Amino acid sequence: MKYICVAPDKERFNIYGESLGMEGERALYFDKKLHRQRVYRSSYPIPHKNTFRLFIYKKKETAQQLCDDINKSCVDDFVVKELGE
Repeated sequence: MKYICVAPDKERFNIYGESLGMEGERALYFDKKLHRQRVYRSSYPIPHKNTFRLFIYKKKETAQQLCDDINKSCVDDFVVKELGE
């Protein structure tokens, strides 16, 4: 199995508290030009930039560590998602 980090849909609001709709799922990516030096959060399954590549791990524990690090530093809610073979 392979594992990635995904944040579930959430509703977005403007500064007046009015709903802007659902944001959609997001995943953790790296830019293939910079390799794994920087983590980007972008829409899933299609990222905003075509140079983005998913962080994909063979071990659930490794993916969980990345999710935990991002959740702690960015106050986010990424969880591990299992991908099919």
